Amino acid sequence: MKHGRKRIKKVVSGLQKASKTHAKQAKTLSSVLAGQPKKRKKSNAKK
Repeated sequence: MKHGRKRIKKVVSGLQKASKTHAKQAKTLSSVLAGQPKKRKKSNAKK
């Protein structure tokens, strides 16, 4: 997915501005983002 991290960060910022329940969801999403690698590894395999 192109620009996936950017979209998720936008959702997280919106959730943090909402209620406490949504803030917990934002915390969960941000922890998922933290566990993911920032860049994908490119494979140079030729088919």
